[in-house]
Amino acid sequence: EGSPFLLSAQVGYFFNDYIGLEGRYGTSVQRDSGLAVDSALSGFVKLNMPVSERVALYGLAGYSSVQLDLQNVGSHKEQGFSFGLGMHYALNNQSAVIFEFVDNVSEDQVRLNSITLGFQHRF
Repeated sequence: EGSPFLLSAQVGYFFNDYIGLEGRYGTSVQRDSGLAVDSALSGFVKLNMPVSERVALYGLAGYSSVQLDLQNVGSHKEQGFSFGLGMHYALNNQSAVIFEFVDNVSEDQVRLNSITLGFQHRF
């Protein structure tokens, strides 16, 4: 069991104010308790619910593939259904702060959850 720190990036597209698609990739920047995440790749449908001009709540549902490196043991890959909940706070029309919880993979041998405090910028 470990809690490695991950650096991740995401790209997405909103079809309207309520529905979007997202792709994400992450990798750990440091090993924790002998555990490193070599790659975490996810695809999500994002269901967005604006609650004010600046705040939106959202749900994520999709699929993830995670490659782990266990020091002195070897590599292990898991994949499966992923889901999460989050909150988006708009700073302006292009930038926002997000907070979310995502259950990336919950399989027999591996469980990877993430808590994210992030920054988004729309191009």
